This record gives sequence, C-alpha cells and structure tokens, in this order.
Amino acid sequence: SKEVWIQCLDLEENLPEFKGLSREILATHITVSYGDVIVSINPPSDSGYVEVGEIPENIEEFRSNNPDTVIGHWNERLSEFQKVLFIKSFSEENIIQAASHFVTRNLGQVFID
Repeated sequence: SKEVWIQCLDLEENLPEFKGLSREILATHITVSYGDVIVSINPPSDSGYVEVGEIPENIEEFRSNNPDTVIGHWNERLSEFQKVLFIKSFSEENIIQAASHFVTRNLGQVFID
C-alpha cells in the first residue's frame, strides 16, 4: 500500500541502516524474522530478481563504492530493535508480538507479566 511504501522511505531516509531498502525491495526477496514473527515483504522468487552475494564486512564503505549493488541479507544485517522497526513498518499487525519479544529479551519477562 501507499502507506507502507511511505514508511519504507521514512526508514531509509532517517536511519542509515535501512539505506537502499526501497531499491532492494524491487530487486530481491526480503525476509526478516524476530521471535515468532516472520515478515516477507515480496515474493520468494521472481524472474526480475538479482543474485545476492555475501554480506560485505563494511556495508557503509561497500555501499558508498557500489551504490547500485544489492546487498540483501536484511535479517542478518538488522539489530533486534531495527527488526522491530521493520516489522512495525511492513507488518503492523505483528508489532505487539515483536515488541513483547524485544522487551522480554532485553528487560526481562517481569516487564511483560
């Protein structure tokens, strides 16, 4: 939807870790999982997808030298909190479950009960 695309662009514009997300959505399958929540924001395969290689050690440097290259591997690249933001943007109906998992892992179950 238009609202989800706007959230995607907001993530990309305001958080450096999400730079290139809008381009990669169009170029490869993206799945992020956190706890029991799994979010796939595009089909697992498509004839228009590009091949994704290994994750570069320094993504910032790699991206500045190769601005049009698709890196992929979003599930491995994002921190726990960034995954919660991703889930909020692309699967809002799962935000309570993701946020509860984040609080339990980082603050303790006592803050959920």
